[in-house]
Amino acid sequence: MLIHLINHSSHELGGAQKILKLLYDDNAEKSKIISFDYILDKNGQRRSSILYAFLLFAIELIKNPNNTFIIHHRIFLLPFIFIKKANIVFLCHNIFPNKNYIFRFLGNTKCIAVSPEVKNYLLNLNPKLNVVTISNGVSSNPSEIFERLDNDLFEIGYIGRLSTEKGIDILLDAFIIFSRQYSHIKTKLHIVGSGELELSLLAKIQSEQMEGKVILHGYSETPFTVLKNIDLLVVPSQYEGFGLVFYEALERRHMVLASNIPVFRKKDNDVGVYFFTPNDLIDLVEKITICYKNQKHWLGNNSTPAKRHDFFTVDEMLSRYKTVLEGAC
Repeated sequence: MLIHLINHSSHELGGAQKILKLLYDDNAEKSKIISFDYILDKNGQRRSSILYAFLLFAIELIKNPNNTFIIHHRIFLLPFIFIKKANIVFLCHNIFPNKNYIFRFLGNTKCIAVSPEVKNYLLNLNPKLNVVTISNGVSSNPSEIFERLDNDLFEIGYIGRLSTEKGIDILLDAFIIFSRQYSHIKTKLHIVGSGELELSLLAKIQSEQMEGKVILHGYSETPFTVLKNIDLLVVPSQYEGFGLVFYEALERRHMVLASNIPVFRKKDNDVGVYFFTPNDLIDLVEKITICYKNQKHWLGNNSTPAKRHDFFTVDEMLSRYKTVLEGAC
């Protein structure tokens, strides 16, 4: 039995949850998920319960010690500092900016990193870790390939969790400045996703009188269908383990503006890809302006289909996970 341990399991939340869902669906009859959002309140809504999740976890560990525990969140590593014989695989989805002390207490623990950058990060924390890289699978969908509408709008898009680490708050601030600084440009910002900042973003949109110029679409199973016709997709993350939205946008022929972090800098001088300094509001406004001015240049280069990344398909990713997890059982 494969026991997946994660903080929150809703696939609406991000890349870790999407991988969890793929792995679970691929082997559902021999899999179980334990997460903080298992308990439902009287209204049927998910609510966090760390204690309940750890109780389920302890029961599984005692009753079925031969199970393989696939850990998607650091907090579930704590018992394995002391329990050395259990079959565990830590799936590291991200590069964490702090609270990394737990990795130093692990022995020869098997880890899966979602990118070479994450692997290097883990080994720098603890060279004893047994780390293999399985890059995220980049999905493709010909029906979602970018198509520019014949209008006079400059439309900007964002896909992802509405959280500080994903940079959606700084993107909204930058858009407000850009739209006022260049009031002669008709522009809109489309935000696809859900998360803890949703209410504060809505409040700012209303207080800054941006209704109609900033559209909150909520979560979508097919975000690139919603944003098929945008002129620019912005990925303003503070940090990422892989940055799936960035590479899916490249796959769909979008012009992309991303934060200048290592996981996005795979190719130099890639036409239609621009970078800004993370958390630098002024630089982000300047780079949005440059992207607006370079639209025609990108459209002129967009007719030639070219491979813009070198990553697995989703099926190839799942095949590699199968090989590693079967070896861990």
